[in-house]
Amino acid sequence: MAISLQRTIGVALTAFAISASVASAAPSPDVTIVGTPRLYAVQEQHGLGRPVAYVVFSSSRHLHEPRQVFASVAGKAGRTYASRFGGDRCYRVSFINENADGKPIPFLKAGRTYAVQFRGRATVASPSHVITTTALTARPRPASFPIPSC
Repeated sequence: MAISLQRTIGVALTAFAISASVASAAPSPDVTIVGTPRLYAVQEQHGLGRPVAYVVFSSSRHLHEPRQVFASVAGKAGRTYASRFGGDRCYRVSFINENADGKPIPFLKAGRTYAVQFRGRATVASPSHVITTTALTARPRPASFPIPSC
């Protein structure tokens, strides 16, 4: 009976491992970046935990999970959110950079050009691949202005 129980557990664990590897191999979203994205650098001091930069872009299709596509600039990856004011294919990537006390640390300067890399992934926890890389000039954005949209 002990051998039968061990075999049952072994078969169950093997099946779980196979299903997990199949799920992690799921394809990333078939998305392209439409139009010209915009890069914003926040210019003023603002509250703790607030973004210091944004990338705004439109995609070729609606993303059920916006975090499947994200951008990175100057070595920092941002988090993608759906933009409610730009339609169902408009997204903004927010970059938060702060010190140990939570004080925002700007890392982009308005007027300078940066390489912005857009990456896609099957799930928010899976490895990503490059969708496209583009050079964008950071636009100034006062912290008191509304969040930019497409």
